[in-house]
Amino acid sequence: GERDASLSIDSFHYPQHANPVYDWENFYRAEKLAAMRSPTGKAEDWPEFAEQFLGRWVFYTGRVLPFDIATHGFDVRDIDLAECRHYVSCDYGYEDACVALFWAQDDSGNLYMYDEIYERRITTEEYTSKIDEKIRPFRKQLAYITGDPKQPQVEHYLRRMGLSVLVINKKAQASREAGHRRLVDLLAVKADGLPGLMVERSNCKRTISEWNDLHYRELGDAAHRNEYAPNAIVGADHAYDACFVASTPVLSD
Repeated sequence: GERDASLSIDSFHYPQHANPVYDWENFYRAEKLAAMRSPTGKAEDWPEFAEQFLGRWVFYTGRVLPFDIATHGFDVRDIDLAECRHYVSCDYGYEDACVALFWAQDDSGNLYMYDEIYERRITTEEYTSKIDEKIRPFRKQLAYITGDPKQPQVEHYLRRMGLSVLVINKKAQASREAGHRRLVDLLAVKADGLPGLMVERSNCKRTISEWNDLHYRELGDAAHRNEYAPNAIVGADHAYDACFVASTPVLSD
Protein backbone atom coordinates (compact mmCIF):
# COMPACT_ATOMS: atom_id res chain seq x y z
CA GLY A 1 0.00 0.00 0.00
CA GLU A 2 2.81 2.42 0.80
CA ARG A 3 4.68 1.54 -2.40
CA ASP A 4 1.77 1.46 -4.84
CA ALA A 5 -1.26 3.70 -4.30
CA SER A 6 -3.17 1.92 -7.08
CA LEU A 7 -3.55 -1.15 -4.84
CA SER A 8 -6.10 0.74 -2.69
CA ILE A 9 -4.59 -0.64 0.51
CA ASP A 10 -4.51 1.78 3.43
CA SER A 11 -1.63 1.68 5.89
CA PHE A 12 -1.37 3.34 9.28
CA HIS A 13 1.60 4.19 11.47
CA TYR A 14 1.32 4.83 15.19
CA PRO A 15 4.36 6.56 16.74
CA GLN A 16 5.73 5.49 20.11
CA HIS A 17 4.13 8.52 21.77
CA ALA A 18 0.72 6.93 21.18
CA ASN A 19 1.61 4.43 23.91
CA PRO A 20 1.66 6.17 27.33
CA VAL A 21 3.70 3.36 28.91
CA TYR A 22 6.23 2.96 26.10
CA ASP A 23 9.67 1.76 27.26
CA TRP A 24 11.76 4.72 26.17
CA GLU A 25 14.85 3.50 28.01
CA ASN A 26 14.87 0.36 25.87
CA PHE A 27 14.25 2.47 22.75
CA TYR A 28 17.23 4.75 23.35
CA ARG A 29 19.46 1.78 24.15
CA ALA A 30 18.46 0.05 20.90
CA GLU A 31 18.82 3.32 18.97
CA LYS A 32 22.40 3.75 20.15
CA LEU A 33 23.30 0.18 19.22
CA ALA A 34 21.64 0.51 15.79
CA ALA A 35 23.57 3.71 15.06
CA MET A 36 26.83 1.86 15.81
CA ARG A 37 25.88 -0.98 13.44
CA SER A 38 24.49 1.15 10.63
CA PRO A 39 26.91 1.94 7.78
CA THR A 40 25.55 5.50 7.69
CA GLY A 41 25.79 6.04 11.44
CA LYS A 42 22.02 6.62 11.57
CA ALA A 43 19.86 4.26 13.60
CA GLU A 44 16.92 4.55 11.20
CA ASP A 45 19.07 3.04 8.44
CA TRP A 46 19.61 -0.18 10.39
CA PRO A 47 16.75 -2.47 9.16
CA GLU A 48 16.14 -4.37 12.40
CA PHE A 49 15.75 -1.12 14.37
CA ALA A 50 13.60 0.43 11.63
CA GLU A 51 11.22 -2.51 11.75
CA GLN A 52 11.12 -3.29 15.46
CA PHE A 53 11.24 0.24 16.88
CA LEU A 54 10.14 2.65 14.15
CA GLY A 55 7.33 0.54 12.74
CA ARG A 56 8.67 0.55 9.19
CA TRP A 57 7.91 -2.60 7.20
CA VAL A 58 11.31 -3.64 5.85
CA PHE A 59 10.66 -7.39 5.81
CA TYR A 60 13.62 -8.01 8.14
CA THR A 61 12.37 -10.44 10.79
CA GLY A 62 12.89 -14.05 9.81
CA ARG A 63 15.44 -13.31 7.13
CA VAL A 64 17.80 -16.16 6.31
CA LEU A 65 20.84 -13.96 5.69
CA PRO A 66 22.08 -10.83 7.53
CA PHE A 67 22.46 -9.09 4.18
CA ASP A 68 22.01 -5.36 3.59
CA ILE A 69 23.13 -3.77 0.34
CA ALA A 70 24.00 -0.55 2.20
CA THR A 71 26.63 -2.54 4.10
CA HIS A 72 27.55 -5.25 1.61
CA GLY A 73 27.36 -3.40 -1.71
CA PHE A 74 30.36 -2.24 -3.73
CA ASP A 75 31.17 -0.82 -7.18
CA VAL A 76 33.32 -3.11 -9.33
CA ARG A 77 35.31 -0.08 -10.49
CA ASP A 78 36.66 0.28 -6.96
CA ILE A 79 38.75 -2.92 -7.11
CA ASP A 80 41.38 -4.16 -9.55
CA LEU A 81 40.03 -7.50 -10.78
CA ALA A 82 43.25 -8.21 -12.67
CA GLU A 83 45.14 -8.33 -9.36
CA CYS A 84 42.66 -10.72 -7.68
CA ARG A 85 42.32 -14.48 -7.54
CA HIS A 86 39.12 -15.64 -9.26
CA TYR A 87 36.56 -18.38 -8.63
CA VAL A 88 33.23 -19.41 -10.12
CA SER A 89 30.52 -21.38 -8.29
CA CYS A 90 27.54 -23.12 -9.89
CA ASP A 91 23.98 -24.21 -9.21
CA TYR A 92 22.36 -25.58 -12.37
CA GLY A 93 18.67 -26.00 -13.07
CA TYR A 94 16.44 -25.85 -16.12
CA GLU A 95 12.93 -25.00 -14.93
CA ASP A 96 14.52 -23.61 -11.78
CA ALA A 97 17.01 -20.83 -12.37
CA CYS A 98 20.57 -21.80 -13.16
CA VAL A 99 23.09 -19.59 -11.41
CA ALA A 100 26.81 -19.00 -11.65
CA LEU A 101 28.51 -16.58 -9.28
CA PHE A 102 31.82 -14.92 -10.10
CA TRP A 103 34.16 -14.19 -7.20
CA ALA A 104 37.34 -12.18 -6.79
CA GLN A 105 39.59 -12.45 -3.74
CA ASP A 106 42.19 -9.79 -2.93
CA ASP A 107 45.50 -10.21 -1.12
CA SER A 108 43.79 -9.56 2.22
CA GLY A 109 41.38 -12.45 1.71
CA ASN A 110 38.32 -10.26 1.15
CA LEU A 111 35.77 -11.75 -1.24
CA TYR A 112 33.91 -9.75 -3.90
CA MET A 113 31.00 -11.23 -5.86
CA TYR A 114 31.40 -9.14 -8.99
CA ASP A 115 29.09 -10.79 -11.54
CA GLU A 116 26.35 -13.40 -11.96
CA ILE A 117 24.50 -15.60 -14.42
CA TYR A 118 20.88 -16.03 -13.30
CA GLU A 119 18.65 -17.47 -16.03
CA ARG A 120 16.03 -20.14 -16.67
CA ARG A 121 15.56 -22.70 -19.42
CA ILE A 122 19.02 -22.78 -20.91
CA THR A 123 20.83 -26.03 -21.65
CA THR A 124 23.91 -27.19 -19.78
CA GLU A 125 26.08 -26.39 -22.79
CA GLU A 126 24.63 -22.88 -23.11
CA TYR A 127 25.12 -22.35 -19.38
CA THR A 128 28.78 -23.41 -19.38
CA SER A 129 29.43 -21.36 -22.54
CA LYS A 130 28.16 -18.26 -20.75
CA ILE A 131 30.48 -19.03 -17.83
CA ASP A 132 33.42 -19.42 -20.22
CA GLU A 133 32.61 -16.08 -21.89
CA LYS A 134 32.39 -14.15 -18.62
CA ILE A 135 35.54 -15.60 -17.05
CA ARG A 136 37.65 -15.38 -20.24
CA PRO A 137 39.28 -11.99 -19.38
CA PHE A 138 40.52 -13.50 -16.10
CA ARG A 139 41.55 -16.99 -17.22
CA LYS A 140 45.09 -16.48 -15.90
CA GLN A 141 43.75 -15.44 -12.49
CA LEU A 142 41.17 -18.27 -12.30
CA ALA A 143 41.93 -20.59 -9.39
CA TYR A 144 39.10 -23.02 -10.07
CA ILE A 145 35.39 -23.51 -10.69
CA THR A 146 33.28 -25.53 -8.27
CA GLY A 147 30.74 -27.58 -10.19
CA ASP A 148 27.24 -28.45 -9.05
CA PRO A 149 27.52 -31.65 -6.93
CA LYS A 150 24.03 -32.75 -8.07
CA GLN A 151 24.60 -32.04 -11.78
CA PRO A 152 27.77 -33.85 -12.94
CA GLN A 153 27.18 -32.86 -16.58
CA VAL A 154 28.15 -29.29 -15.66
CA GLU A 155 31.65 -30.44 -14.74
CA HIS A 156 31.84 -32.44 -17.98
CA TYR A 157 31.15 -29.41 -20.19
CA LEU A 158 33.41 -27.11 -18.18
CA ARG A 159 36.33 -29.51 -18.56
CA ARG A 160 35.66 -29.76 -22.30
CA MET A 161 36.17 -25.98 -22.44
CA GLY A 162 39.51 -26.30 -20.70
CA LEU A 163 38.34 -24.83 -17.41
CA SER A 164 39.72 -26.09 -14.10
CA VAL A 165 37.04 -27.75 -11.96
CA LEU A 166 37.75 -28.52 -8.31
CA VAL A 167 36.81 -32.05 -7.29
CA ILE A 168 35.88 -32.61 -3.64
CA ASN A 169 33.60 -34.90 -1.65
CA LYS A 170 30.12 -34.34 -3.09
CA LYS A 171 28.36 -34.89 0.24
CA ALA A 172 30.55 -32.33 1.98
CA GLN A 173 30.13 -29.93 -0.94
CA ALA A 174 26.33 -30.12 -0.65
CA SER A 175 26.23 -29.50 3.12
CA ARG A 176 23.89 -26.59 3.78
CA GLU A 177 24.81 -26.42 7.45
CA ALA A 178 28.54 -25.83 6.93
CA GLY A 179 28.03 -23.50 3.98
CA HIS A 180 25.37 -21.39 5.66
CA ARG A 181 27.44 -20.82 8.79
CA ARG A 182 30.47 -19.82 6.76
CA LEU A 183 28.40 -17.45 4.62
CA VAL A 184 26.90 -15.75 7.69
CA ASP A 185 30.39 -15.35 9.16
CA LEU A 186 31.60 -13.70 5.95
CA LEU A 187 28.67 -11.28 5.91
CA ALA A 188 29.50 -10.14 9.45
CA VAL A 189 31.20 -6.75 9.76
CA LYS A 190 34.84 -7.05 10.86
CA ALA A 191 36.88 -4.81 13.15
CA ASP A 192 37.83 -2.60 10.18
CA GLY A 193 34.14 -1.83 9.60
CA LEU A 194 33.83 -3.92 6.42
CA PRO A 195 32.28 -7.37 5.85
CA GLY A 196 34.33 -10.29 4.55
CA LEU A 197 32.04 -10.60 1.52
CA MET A 198 30.69 -7.81 -0.68
CA VAL A 199 28.32 -7.92 -3.67
CA GLU A 200 28.46 -5.73 -6.78
CA ARG A 201 25.40 -3.47 -6.85
CA SER A 202 24.80 -3.33 -10.61
CA ASN A 203 26.00 -6.71 -11.90
CA CYS A 204 24.40 -8.94 -9.24
CA LYS A 205 20.87 -7.56 -9.02
CA ARG A 206 19.14 -10.97 -9.11
CA THR A 207 21.30 -12.28 -6.26
CA ILE A 208 20.68 -9.13 -4.24
CA SER A 209 16.91 -9.41 -4.77
CA GLU A 210 16.93 -13.09 -3.80
CA TRP A 211 18.97 -12.57 -0.64
CA ASN A 212 16.70 -9.71 0.44
CA ASP A 213 13.55 -11.84 0.02
CA LEU A 214 14.78 -15.18 1.40
CA HIS A 215 12.94 -15.92 4.66
CA TYR A 216 12.35 -18.83 7.00
CA ARG A 217 8.96 -20.46 6.77
CA GLU A 218 6.66 -19.50 9.66
CA LEU A 219 5.91 -22.46 11.90
CA GLY A 220 3.74 -22.92 14.97
CA ASP A 221 5.22 -22.89 18.46
CA ALA A 222 5.01 -26.69 18.63
CA ALA A 223 6.97 -27.18 15.39
CA HIS A 224 10.67 -27.83 15.47
CA ARG A 225 12.40 -26.25 12.48
CA ASN A 226 15.52 -27.63 10.88
CA GLU A 227 16.87 -24.38 9.47
CA TYR A 228 19.13 -26.27 7.06
CA ALA A 229 16.37 -28.36 5.48
CA PRO A 230 15.44 -27.43 1.88
CA ASN A 231 11.81 -26.76 2.88
CA ALA A 232 12.73 -24.53 5.84
CA ILE A 233 12.91 -21.39 3.74
CA VAL A 234 10.48 -19.48 1.53
CA GLY A 235 11.55 -17.89 -1.74
CA ALA A 236 14.00 -18.58 -4.54
CA ASP A 237 17.27 -19.95 -3.19
CA HIS A 238 19.31 -20.56 -6.34
CA ALA A 239 22.02 -17.94 -5.72
CA TYR A 240 21.97 -18.97 -2.06
CA ASP A 241 22.75 -22.55 -3.08
CA ALA A 242 25.31 -21.48 -5.66
CA CYS A 243 27.01 -19.38 -3.04
CA PHE A 244 27.48 -21.91 -0.26
CA VAL A 245 26.43 -25.35 -1.48
CA ALA A 246 28.54 -25.30 -4.62
CA SER A 247 31.21 -22.92 -3.37
CA THR A 248 32.09 -24.20 0.10
CA PRO A 249 35.77 -24.46 -0.93
CA VAL A 250 35.76 -20.83 -2.06
CA LEU A 251 34.22 -19.62 1.17
CA SER A 252 36.70 -21.67 3.21
CA ASP A 253 39.92 -20.52 1.53
